[in-house]
Amino acid sequence: MPLINVDELLADPDFTQPVSIITSTEAVNSSGFNVPVQTTTTNIQAIVQNNGSEKLIRLADGSRISDAVTIWCRHSLHAATATTAADIIVYNGQQYVVKVSEDWSHYGIGWYKATGEFIGITPQ
Repeated sequence: MPLINVDELLADPDFTQPVSIITSTEAVNSSGFNVPVQTTTTNIQAIVQNNGSEKLIRLADGSRISDAVTIWCRHSLHAATATTAADIIVYNGQQYVVKVSEDWSHYGIGWYKATGEFIGITPQ
């Protein structure tokens, strides 16, 4: 257990920003495709940080640039599983899909760190 507790710093309103989390539960339909069953949106306060560099991904059909953010919050965030789609982080009108989620409770009770990859702009 680390000897430093960053709970007060991470919860400081000078550092947090409003973020929406979209969580979808999926089921397999009769054709064998995943379909959304239930979608919920939760508004939270979180610290959002750009990952600092854009990553160039070379694909067979061309290259694209992937942008990502890291957020710290008290809301448990999840990457994709067999029954649940990955959570989507909506920040500043942009959507990021959670790729990695880590429990950071050892630095302060109930904190999570997640990395999200840009997937598009939120429709108005």
